Amino acid sequence: DLRLAAVTDDHVALQRFHGGLHAQARRFDAELGMLVEAGVDAALTDAMRRGIEQLRAQARRLSIFAAPQHALAA
Repeated sequence: DLRLAAVTDDHVALQRFHGGLHAQARRFDAELGMLVEAGVDAALTDAMRRGIEQLRAQARRLSIFAAPQHALAA
């Protein structure tokens, strides 16, 4: 859902993800760190790392680094 919302520029859907794409990338980074420490298969952690980088690229593209604002709050 997160990736599809980012690719389609669905800002309303992206606001459902606490903190937007950047916050989700940070959360996934923390999970990745735990997996690496646990010695999980390198192919899995490499794939996850690539996915996190794709989220970050989408966040930069959509400029979703600021605190989230509800679309109806304005």
